[in-house]
Amino acid sequence: MNASKARLVEDLEYGIVEGLVVFLCRKTGTYLGGNRLTTDVFELLLDSPSVERLFYSLKDKYDVDPETLKSDVDELLSRMAELGLVELEEASK
Repeated sequence: MNASKARLVEDLEYGIVEGLVVFLCRKTGTYLGGNRLTTDVFELLLDSPSVERLFYSLKDKYDVDPETLKSDVDELLSRMAELGLVELEEASK
């Protein structure tokens, strides 16, 4: 994936349960409980849809090599898009 922006869909309900985000998309009926990374990604997306900004914010927080983090974030955003929770905008080539 090579997304430049990721936006939460408009009809998304969410809440924090025991420190972790849970999502419900009213349009699709999709429910997803998140882990710590999902929660951090969600909180950052509330502030800005920039995937680059998201990556650098997470890189400062997690003690992991950049390639592993990029792979994990790309996989998470792709999965969230498949479930109809975010809309991805592809980066220009």
